[in-house]
Amino acid sequence: PPPPSPPPRYTWIEDADWTLGRGGREKVVEGLTAEECCDACRLALDRCAAAVYSSVSDVPPNACWMKSTLGSRLHKPGVRSCSPAALLTTAAKAADGEAASAAPAADVDPFGPSYNVHAFYYAWYASPPNDRSYYHWNHEFIKHWDSKVASRYPEGHHEPPDDLGSNYYPALGPYSSADPATMKSHMILARKAGIGVLVLSWYPPDSADENGIPTDPLVPALLDAALLEGIKICLHIEPYKNRSARSVASNLEYAIAAYASHPAYHRMPRAGATKPLPVFYVVG
Repeated sequence: PPPPSPPPRYTWIEDADWTLGRGGREKVVEGLTAEECCDACRLALDRCAAAVYSSVSDVPPNACWMKSTLGSRLHKPGVRSCSPAALLTTAAKAADGEAASAAPAADVDPFGPSYNVHAFYYAWYASPPNDRSYYHWNHEFIKHWDSKVASRYPEGHHEPPDDLGSNYYPALGPYSSADPATMKSHMILARKAGIGVLVLSWYPPDSADENGIPTDPLVPALLDAALLEGIKICLHIEPYKNRSARSVASNLEYAIAAYASHPAYHRMPRAGATKPLPVFYVVG
């Protein structure tokens, strides 16, 4: 017999909105498709009981409303709602008027991110105990270009955790970019700053700059973290040894296959294209 079909990630309810349950909160994220809206809710099971995708006539139109608790179901033409599969029972109870309970959602940001605002983001910082050692926080001292001036300063490298290779000491301390808590904090900070797109410094798999370790394995987790806050990510292909037009083309093929289908990957419309295309930055 054929293998059983995988369980649905969420279920759709057409022409349906929800009131908030007792103590509930809601968060609105613009710029997502209906499917991306449901994916965002699915990835935030601890704070999303259902997501409602507004109609074209609503204000704002085609927006994702993530709700932490559910009250009563309302008939609203053109509106779609979805619940993660694990919470279908909760949603059914709410439809009968029984308030559902869940962890409160994050505070609503009245401004939200702008996808016209891009910021470069470097996920190459490492520190114990998440990583084997410090990387990039222990950067070598950068010498002055004038040898006479350089001779007045010591040589060596920074020594974390007190002495960091940074002009400023981060509020999170010498964090690890691989720490999920760090990813979450950075996405929240980006959203509150109105940043819509993080341009992620990227090297091909199994490669890195001379001061770090490969960061390509972090991309899936960063995309998931970005999705929860309505942030988009695109890759910034850094210079690397023996980089060529042919190798960059290979890099793009890899990245598009691996990451461009993720709902948090930044895409833009282009004349003549049938759908928005993934965005990449390439350093010359």
